[in-house]
Amino acid sequence: MKLYKTILFICLVTISTHQLMAQLTYDKWETVDIVDEFGDKTGESVKRIFHKGTFSNSAAYKKDLIVKVVDYGDNMSISLFEYNKPPSARLAYESSFGNISVKMPDGSIESFKVFAPKSGGIFIDTKDSLYKLMKNGNNQELKVSIKQSSFSDIGQSTYVFNLLTQ
Repeated sequence: MKLYKTILFICLVTISTHQLMAQLTYDKWETVDIVDEFGDKTGESVKRIFHKGTFSNSAAYKKDLIVKVVDYGDNMSISLFEYNKPPSARLAYESSFGNISVKMPDGSIESFKVFAPKSGGIFIDTKDSLYKLMKNGNNQELKVSIKQSSFSDIGQSTYVFNLLTQ
């Protein structure tokens, strides 16, 4: 009976996770309300977009990745969810700067310096060139490659995804 309940629980969690992932809207910027700790709207909103991509490392090759970009107005964040699940991947054990590569629509490749907080993901400030490109990109699709080794000596993960500018 205990085994039966465990299997049932795992099935329900798996179904719930797939339903949540299916509910995400991909490749489209949307405005969402910010809520407080009680779930009440604060009157403020942010823009966000989700993309699918892949990640690879010493134990995985081209596995599923969900990328969430949030535009707070005065900065942006990029969260990388390996295997389509939280928490966001950490690029370094200590906060650090690194470079990401972006392939432009014309095929040229540019490198952008960004900040990776130790809590995970990437932080983009309004002063960063990538922020300006993201805000004034006229819905261009960019290809992004992030190498963990650019931020730290520890990891070898690589993240690849398309990114739609605003």
